[in-house]
Amino acid sequence: MEEEKITPESKPASSKPSFALVFTCLGLTSFLASTYLLAAGNVGNAEIEAKFASQVYAEAYTWPMVAFGTAFCLNFLTLLFERESAKFQLALLTCYINFLAGLSDYLQWRGYAPTVLGTWGHGIQIVRLVMYLHTTPAMVYLLSIVSDFNRTRIFRVLGADIGMLAFYILAEVCMSKPLSVLFYCISYPLFGFVIHQMYHMFDASLDSGSAHASKDSLTVLRNGTILLWLMFPMLWCLTRLDFMDINTEEWAWTMADFLGKVLFSSSLLFGNFVTIEQRKILTIVKVIQELQDLLEQKESFLSSMSHELRTPLNGIIGLSDALLIGSCGAIEEKVNISHISDDVIDLCQPLAKRGQILHNLIGNSCKFTHSGFISISAEVLKESKMMRVSVSDTGIGIPEDKFNQIFMAFEQIDMSTTRKYGGTGLGLNLVKQLVEAHGGTINVASVKGVHTTFSFTLKLWDEGTTEDPTPPPGNVRPPSRPPSRRNSMNPRTAGHLDAVCSRAVSVTSAHSYAEQVAGSLQSDGQEGSSHSKDPNALALKPYKVATNITGPVSLEDALALTSSKVPPEFQKKRAAGFKPKILSVDDDPINQLVIESLLAVNMTIYMV
Repeated sequence: MEEEKITPESKPASSKPSFALVFTCLGLTSFLASTYLLAAGNVGNAEIEAKFASQVYAEAYTWPMVAFGTAFCLNFLTLLFERESAKFQLALLTCYINFLAGLSDYLQWRGYAPTVLGTWGHGIQIVRLVMYLHTTPAMVYLLSIVSDFNRTRIFRVLGADIGMLAFYILAEVCMSKPLSVLFYCISYPLFGFVIHQMYHMFDASLDSGSAHASKDSLTVLRNGTILLWLMFPMLWCLTRLDFMDINTEEWAWTMADFLGKVLFSSSLLFGNFVTIEQRKILTIVKVIQELQDLLEQKESFLSSMSHELRTPLNGIIGLSDALLIGSCGAIEEKVNISHISDDVIDLCQPLAKRGQILHNLIGNSCKFTHSGFISISAEVLKESKMMRVSVSDTGIGIPEDKFNQIFMAFEQIDMSTTRKYGGTGLGLNLVKQLVEAHGGTINVASVKGVHTTFSFTLKLWDEGTTEDPTPPPGNVRPPSRPPSRRNSMNPRTAGHLDAVCSRAVSVTSAHSYAEQVAGSLQSDGQEGSSHSKDPNALALKPYKVATNITGPVSLEDALALTSSKVPPEFQKKRAAGFKPKILSVDDDPINQLVIESLLAVNMTIYMV
């Protein structure tokens, strides 16, 4: 049967104490009216009543009556001082159950309850059956308060319980054995359904219990409840088979009533369980904590992205300033920025993408590996003309159920990983997109706490074909127009760029690459420049500065100190071999290269 859970549209009845009040008032009124009609209607059998009076001891009724009365008084005191909705309902319904059970025993002890002749020739205490009809639905409803059943499901179980008892009473007093058998056949399956539902009413409280002791007590209560309810059909079978006399039978029924009502209701009232309202509070607290974690993750992401964006922007701004002050010569014509962007993408995209893949994977290995090793391996898959690269480490590992999650944007194993190691959860998502854009695949194999291996494949370049080895997959939109270098720069600059790019394959470091660029541009610099003999110098545009400069200076002023248009006092110092000392503080290597290339000719640069 499909389980029905609580939804906002189907709020359980246990959230409103008014339902318990209405239930109690109607039940009490109905029981008193039914008992009065039965006692005033002379429906009892005089012979059976005399037999019960002579054979049944009064203690079979008085002792349970006193026990029910005591339980009622204690629960009533709890009811007077209880303000919590769920506990108030529990106390109210427990008082209702104990009062009806004690009143039933009192009526039987005083002889006011009629005893009728049953269908199968046995004496039937009809008031007791009416009491069952009014109290067992209350017990079911009591249990539903600690469950996660919605209103529809609760009413379904209550209806089944009422139907079970109604058909059982009809089977006992209908005086027709065929009809009695039919009513029994209807009643007992309903009894099984009610027992099954009562068993599952404990599931939510057991799942939400945080302590083992709480779970153990709830497990004992559930098993005890089911056994007590099963005791009633067992007693019925024993009495119908005449395995006990009338006195023993009455003692058995009254003791079963006491155990099934007093112990059950009291254990439920004072038991350690989590009600629906408490579970809602716990859920809200959990959601608030998750939102706080997400807020921290967002702030960390924004901080990281701000830093990552500033780093390349600083380099771009520095290079732009260098161009504007004429460090690379005069800008004699307009430049098509759009075409320059295409040129940069053409030259850098393949290497940047592949480099980013390894950078992210190796960076993760370094971050999560505290001991052991990190290894990088590659192999050629001749059958598929692919190359497979693997990055392995002995780090913290990844649970198997998180393999797919880690490749999603802004996802990490859990929030504790974010708090301990940082990160934005974008690295592996970017790696996956880059690999797939190159027509490859990526997968992960890991054992938590032992090792992790990321493997990705890329297509091999075939020198004998002009076909692009990395065509975009179907889900990647191609560029709106093919890249073009036409008119993006003047012929002289293009010649420098081509000359440098033709030698770029032999560059072993960013610094040596910068030296080649500087040397290439300097070869066509202004004639007569005092720096033309230095292969590392960039042509500088004369710049006018104030006659007196003291203290920290800007990049433009510092550049002017190396040009010919400087105040006489500086020229004298420079002629005497004086080099200004400049402290450059920057964590970006591009910025450092820009400053070093611009200023290292005539100044001493301290890089920090």
